[in-house]
Amino acid sequence: MRITFKGKLRRTVYADGTLAYEYVTVPKLTEKHCDMRAASQHPKYGMWASSTLFPGQLAGIKRRYFPKGEVRLNDLPDGVNVNTSGYLAVVTVDVP
Repeated sequence: MRITFKGKLRRTVYADGTLAYEYVTVPKLTEKHCDMRAASQHPKYGMWASSTLFPGQLAGIKRRYFPKGEVRLNDLPDGVNVNTSGYLAVVTVDVP
């Protein structure tokens, strides 16, 4: 299952002005962020894909991959890619 969202690339700097890390804030994940065809065929989440409980499953995925509510570019979890070539960063999560 693939989850994709866009966000503004932000920077946190130390007091001396050096870059600490870059990050993207993770929004509330909904069905619009998912490839629903792939989600309905997923071995674990497929039975929830057309259910009213699917937003809760997405919230659990968000907590598992991004416990701080942000994607830090210097510490990406497995299965997470960030494309920063455009105005907004595109974050793709491949859920096994």
